Amino acid sequence: MTVPHGRAANESASTQRETGSRLSNSVPRPVDEQAAARQDSSTKPAPKIVVLFDEIDISNALPACVRLCDAMNGDGALVIADMSQTKFCDSSGFRMLLVANDRASACGSELRFVMSPGEAVVRALALMGFDRLLHVYPSVEEALSDGLHEST
Repeated sequence: MTVPHGRAANESASTQRETGSRLSNSVPRPVDEQAAARQDSSTKPAPKIVVLFDEIDISNALPACVRLCDAMNGDGALVIADMSQTKFCDSSGFRMLLVANDRASACGSELRFVMSPGEAVVRALALMGFDRLLHVYPSVEEALSDGLHEST
């Protein structure tokens, strides 16, 4: 493996900065951030499960984030990001998880992540401390059954 240096390293860093800013600016914004506040408390939208890629890296982090954000339409729905088959996630993928989680909060949805215990993705998430920021579950069933989701 070669590590870019000199001009190649600067071009690589510039590309990564552009991609990171595109990720934040390209994800769909909530149509109406107050929709969750106006929702009738007697109706609870059905949970939405979004199955993510086996590998998440700079090439597909943005499409993954868009898929998650499309599921958050301001109705206060529970959205589950099923990453149980995800075996690899690079820094752009982890950033996508944080961006999607922030977007969920902004539009009144709750985002839960399903990751297989013991996998490299879960270990990396814990090393970065993101396991304290995200709701992570070992299975879709557990993510669905947890009583944290409260419709407002």
